[in-house]
Amino acid sequence: MIGDMKKITSVICDLDGTLLNSFKDVTKVNHNTLSALDGKGVVIGLASGRDISQIEDNLERWGLDDKISFIIGSNGCEYKNLDTGRYVRQGFMSTQVLSDLKDWLKASGLVWGVKEDGHMFWNHFTPFSFAGSVMDGLKASYGGFHHLKGIEISKIVLLGSPSKVTKAIDTFHFEGLKMIPVGKYSAEIVSASVSKYEGLKRVLEDFPLCPEDILSFGDDYNDIELVSQTFGIAMKNAIDPVILAAQDRTKYAGPQDGVAYHLNAMMLSGHYSFEKPSKSDLPNCGSQQTEPAKKPAE
Repeated sequence: MIGDMKKITSVICDLDGTLLNSFKDVTKVNHNTLSALDGKGVVIGLASGRDISQIEDNLERWGLDDKISFIIGSNGCEYKNLDTGRYVRQGFMSTQVLSDLKDWLKASGLVWGVKEDGHMFWNHFTPFSFAGSVMDGLKASYGGFHHLKGIEISKIVLLGSPSKVTKAIDTFHFEGLKMIPVGKYSAEIVSASVSKYEGLKRVLEDFPLCPEDILSFGDDYNDIELVSQTFGIAMKNAIDPVILAAQDRTKYAGPQDGVAYHLNAMMLSGHYSFEKPSKSDLPNCGSQQTEPAKKPAE
């Protein structure tokens, strides 16, 4: 800490709706800002509902392949330290869950699918399932799931009209599972133990970081735990629960370079010090386990 400045040693960004623009790219403004922080020794990470292999396939295109130190993927089911190669899987579900939920899924009236090896496997074709695959840049199959026995899945994706999605969320009550809304037309079923904050716990095993010194940006339901347990920043386009959980809010939306503008404003304000983490910080890391970060006095 320099004087009474708030120290930031790590920045974690959600992708869709946060760091990426409407074309699913990282703009030059966002790239240059993250590069500047990387040059200061700040640990840069990504936390997304996307799986890690899909994210890694895009890092070079985004110009972030040498800037990112870790990725929390699949809503927290995956963690990878890009500096050492350490990879952790947690909270995956067996395909038995598809059988357990068969009747409920049918009654929901939603199209549903799972991702495996760069493919989305849907229970049947609808405009929603087609659009969902195209938006994620994935190959789509509509022939069922019989050949997926024995694999582990991170989530079940459901798509449909807003009214059907809302009804499905209201009627979903299964032990050991939870449903996460994703915008108006989609929801995801995951293990109840899964969250990006659970993924952050793997980060804390590898890097000398304190949650209160981690700046995290997010906009949707799967960001709530991470934002609330770090120095969280809600995007201008964030849903209300994220805004309530965050310490601050960006002036601009994610597709409008909201991350870069907010970080630059923080660096120019004189209230924040962006610096390389040190192991000497850990003995004074008061909220490393579960306490949310506190907003410093201005």
